[in-house]
Amino acid sequence: MKNSTYWKKRFDEIAQIQFDKADEAEKELIKAYQKADLYIKERICLYYERYAKDYAISLYDSEKLLSVSELDDFRMTLEEFKEKAVNNQDEKWTRELEEEYLRSRISRLQALKFEINNKIKELKHEQDKINIPHLKDVYSDTFYRTAYELEKGTGIGVNFGKLNDAAIEKAIYTKWLNNKNFAGRMDDNKSNLISNLDKIITQGMILGSSSDEMVQKLMKATKISRSRAINLIQTETTYIIGRANTDMYKEFGVKEYDVIETLDSVTCETCAAMDSKRFKVSEKVEGLNAPPFHPRCRGTTVPVSKYKDIWGKGDRIARDENGVTYYKTDAGDMSYEEYMEYKGFATRNGTPEFKKKHLLKNGEQIYSNEEVMQIAKETDSLVNRYVNVSSKWSGNIKIDNNNPSAKMWNCDIRTSNITSPHEILHEQLHARSISYYDVQTYIKYQYIEEAVVELLTQEISKIEKIQIISSEYDELCNNLREINTIIKLEDNDLEFAKRLFEIPVEDRLDFLEDRIYDYAKTKTIGEMQDLNKLMEVLYVK
Repeated sequence: MKNSTYWKKRFDEIAQIQFDKADEAEKELIKAYQKADLYIKERICLYYERYAKDYAISLYDSEKLLSVSELDDFRMTLEEFKEKAVNNQDEKWTRELEEEYLRSRISRLQALKFEINNKIKELKHEQDKINIPHLKDVYSDTFYRTAYELEKGTGIGVNFGKLNDAAIEKAIYTKWLNNKNFAGRMDDNKSNLISNLDKIITQGMILGSSSDEMVQKLMKATKISRSRAINLIQTETTYIIGRANTDMYKEFGVKEYDVIETLDSVTCETCAAMDSKRFKVSEKVEGLNAPPFHPRCRGTTVPVSKYKDIWGKGDRIARDENGVTYYKTDAGDMSYEEYMEYKGFATRNGTPEFKKKHLLKNGEQIYSNEEVMQIAKETDSLVNRYVNVSSKWSGNIKIDNNNPSAKMWNCDIRTSNITSPHEILHEQLHARSISYYDVQTYIKYQYIEEAVVELLTQEISKIEKIQIISSEYDELCNNLREINTIIKLEDNDLEFAKRLFEIPVEDRLDFLEDRIYDYAKTKTIGEMQDLNKLMEVLYVK
């Protein structure tokens, strides 16, 4: 049996992996709020520009009805929000937008409030896209890592099933604090922010506030909401870590746990007092005898290992036909990745984590025909998450060990048994792009097609942790990355690649040339020449 120091180190490491992910989620939340702030500022400034007299707007002027042209502009804005509401599958929000769209009479102030309220609802959906996958990943990753450490540290195997979506969702949507889950608390934060912004705008009109005064108060309100959103994701991460630990403790029959806290200059009195305290798993209550004890708490728990025969009472502990616990030492010689493959859990949060076989020199692997087909199906499903273009893939895989991977013109995908998920993902993207054209179009636009497809392949692979394989198109990719870095068409290379991919193949070069021309109007001849050099390799000579 391992001693308590061993367990503390291992379970602290598990928690830290998840806390690092929470920090990344926090950064994404901040970006989402910054975009919302920018929109609110723009709408307020535009509103004052249209209607202000002596830098202020009276409540009387604000309650005037929109003119016909203003109503048309407002409806154009509603159309944009309707598209986002439908894409987020929020039927209630869609109905509200449709009802508002049909109104023929609406005041200036009502229109302003409606636009800003919709932006906050959109912000809520952006948070959903950050928080929900994050918490699902934290739960499943902690669950499996806890099992790995327990098996490795004790030498005893546990038979448990692979987590499915229903089990993960049940874990993250369980109500715990004030009989609410994270989704309920997010809704509360959204509703409070909408209410506060509405009050600030109305009071501003009554008091005749200037645009600067109005913006300052609105930004203060969104800053408070942002702080609550960050506290929420950090606190929920700690809760989900504890939930996953406990669920696996029960699989092993662990009866007790110790609380562990990082003791430093910023540790609060509550956490310091709870450190090393021991409690029964059956009596665990978050906030009372288990972390989180307060917002942004980063405590965790460790299993108590005082029992000579391990915890020994778990229903799933490995036993022989006579019911005697036997020791299974396989996990002790495995890395976590090998353990996951051994258990058959090669899926992360619904995302394929392709089998990690022995890599050949160039990063490819040897797969059976069945494995190649499975990878093709999984990459086809994966691409659907990133692009909105239908695939023309026939569903067939042609195994050819004498030729390189390719998307055939009959829409089969050709590859060999020595291949990689990266290469097959690349061909799946071709099936949504050049497959809509003929071979002559490909010959004419080969370089821009390959550059865009490979850039998007690499960016998806980074996110999904797929081994990136070097190719003859890397230079083309690098040129596209540098173009986006210079002209700043999109915030990151993934969005840049997605934008180019959804432009028809025949129009991509013209699109880039137009964007470069707009950028270069105020630049030097030297800067324009640098961009021209980057574009040259994308043309077929």
